[in-house]
Amino acid sequence: MEDDVSLLHTIHLARLPLFSNVPLELLEVIQQEGTLCFYNDGDAIFHQGDEANSLVLLLHGQVRILADGIFLVSRTAYEVIGEQALETIHFRVLG
Repeated sequence: MEDDVSLLHTIHLARLPLFSNVPLELLEVIQQEGTLCFYNDGDAIFHQGDEANSLVLLLHGQVRILADGIFLVSRTAYEVIGEQALETIHFRVLG
């Protein structure tokens, strides 16, 4: 049963534009290593200055990105937040 659920999550990832050209084997690794998190309105996902060691694929809702309390941009479902973390480990710099 757990394998069936994992396969469904992997197939769902493959349908997202970000992952549409990623081989199934790599999607399986991404799915296994990923963590599903839930946030409430107003919760902070990242803070400016945090170590940039992950990214977030937003599956539902909207996120506002702020720097020093100033609105920069918003992201909506199926967009990525923190993608710079894939390039190298560094600290989050907004703005």
